[in-house]
Amino acid sequence: MIKGKKYKQIKGSRVQVFNGTAYSTGYGDQGLRKKDLVMVKGRIKSRKARSKAKKNKNLGAYVDLAKKNKGKTFKLMKKGMVKKRKTMRKKKRTTRRRR
Repeated sequence: MIKGKKYKQIKGSRVQVFNGTAYSTGYGDQGLRKKDLVMVKGRIKSRKARSKAKKNKNLGAYVDLAKKNKGKTFKLMKKGMVKKRKTMRKKKRTTRRRR
């Protein structure tokens, strides 16, 4: 019994915590409680992580692409649609000639 409520489990998945069958996820201070979770488009997300992603505009490339395609035919967003940053190319290793 925690804070006057009886839980079936102390630790559980995000779904169990959100539905109230478990008290928290994970162990110790790192576990999420119901107050830390939020339902977004049918998925359970961390409130803190969601607000940070919004603040840092982590989804900016996808949002820009969606705005560009506005008024055109609907396209399902995929990872490959947004051009990724070019990774640094490795320099070719020059081998010494042996005599």
